Amino acid sequence: MELSGYLQILKRRKLVVIVTLVAALVVAVAISSQLPATYRATATLRMLTSTSGSADYLQYDVRYAERLMNTYANLATSQPVLDELAQQLNLAEAPKATVSMITNTELLEIAVEDSDPELARDAANTLSAILIAEARARYEELSKATSDTLSVELAQSQADLEQTRQDYEAALGADYPDAEQIQILRDLLTLREGRYTTLLAQYERIRALVELQAPSISVVEPARTPRTPSQPQKPLILGLAGLLGLSGGLGLAFLLEALDTRIYSKSQIVSLSGSPILGEIPALSRQRRAGFFSDFSIQQEAVHRLSVSLFPPEAIRNRRSARQVLLVTSATLGDGKSTVTANLGVAVARSGYKTLLIDADARRPALHRVFGLPNESGLSTILAGETEARLGETIHPSAYKRLHVLTSGPWTPDFFALLGSAAMADLRRTLLEHFDVILIDSPAFLAVADGAILASLVDSVLLVLRLGHVRRDTLLALLEQLANLDIASIDIVLNCTPGGDAHRDYRQKTKASPRSVQRKKTGPAERPDAQDAAHQAADAPAEE
Repeated sequence: MELSGYLQILKRRKLVVIVTLVAALVVAVAISSQLPATYRATATLRMLTSTSGSADYLQYDVRYAERLMNTYANLATSQPVLDELAQQLNLAEAPKATVSMITNTELLEIAVEDSDPELARDAANTLSAILIAEARARYEELSKATSDTLSVELAQSQADLEQTRQDYEAALGADYPDAEQIQILRDLLTLREGRYTTLLAQYERIRALVELQAPSISVVEPARTPRTPSQPQKPLILGLAGLLGLSGGLGLAFLLEALDTRIYSKSQIVSLSGSPILGEIPALSRQRRAGFFSDFSIQQEAVHRLSVSLFPPEAIRNRRSARQVLLVTSATLGDGKSTVTANLGVAVARSGYKTLLIDADARRPALHRVFGLPNESGLSTILAGETEARLGETIHPSAYKRLHVLTSGPWTPDFFALLGSAAMADLRRTLLEHFDVILIDSPAFLAVADGAILASLVDSVLLVLRLGHVRRDTLLALLEQLANLDIASIDIVLNCTPGGDAHRDYRQKTKASPRSVQRKKTGPAERPDAQDAAHQAADAPAEE
């Protein structure tokens, strides 16, 4: 299917898409309004990057800093810290807290969510204070343990050094000094002095390093009282609902299109019928009742083109046409066949043919209302032989030159039998002696059997189909029945087709033409009083 086909489907099903979208948004609004409001307060902390090396040369350990930040982030949401938070705030349970690291920074964000905005603020600030105090406590504990270990070892080394120095001095001051013992003590003293010096330097270096590596956590921005709730996020909910509603509406539209058996395109009709479309009558721009199309309208021009296709002007010379008796029918009710019949009759009569319209739909007659004619007698009374009036008095002249109308007359239960009687065949022969073209307005073909009887009396059938109204199975059934009747010619005209804008500008110029206005006022082809009556009748309701 081409893109234009999908666009046509969406145009036809736009109401489904709109209703689905609106329904999804309404449900989203209803649900979001019922959700409890949650406020989010955020405090920002800074943790300085740890250093390594000596006091003279510092090296920043970024990887260690990331591990340390992860440690404190997990520590902040650990159960002991949350229990302490609940205790300090006098709560039975601590509110929900999350800690996140801002990428490529030394910053930590501590966020607390609660239904009370002030409680969320206090909890975020309190949790920040607890985290800072915990970091300092752990540092002091580690620093004390390291310092105590080194202090003990340094004190022991100093004591050993003092003892060795005393022994060496005592050996030197003896009455009978032992040279070998003095040498041993001198070497031991030198060794212990070196060890003490090394331990002292190591002790000072470690103390400096511990001081450099001390975690520095501070509050950059304390939490403030949130003014608007963070949850529910109504714009996000509405956006997702709109997206889901639109997707669901599109899916539902295409699903309904797949399940719909109505015909919406000319190509479908051509494919099913195997016949080309003889004409197209555009849909009216506004809703109106069945009747005559406005002068110079695109609908009237379409009917004129249809009349030329059905009854070529060159056939007027011998006053005979291949479609001398034409049956106008439709698949079902509502396709507009009666409107097409009336307007086609006017167009054929204007072409020069002496034309007769016969309303053979006694159940739902329409032509007498369109032309403003009585219907006390007509086709049914003539076939039944119940009228004393002559045929010439039963056929009514219309407001248009060369156009006459034979109304249906009252319906009788045996109207179907009358249509198939010898009287109907005799009437056909009689009428052909007086008229060049006879158009028969038949009931909807599949609704009753009258159309099948009439089809055997005509030269051709004009099938009026309305796009978006007729269904595939209905059209196939109609074509199958017409094929069984062995009709010489079956033509198809589409009614109420979209489009027709190409004629609009020309129509405006034509309506403004002084010559056309003058011709309309003084032309001999129409009687002004009858013409007004016909246009008034066009506003009367018609069944088809």
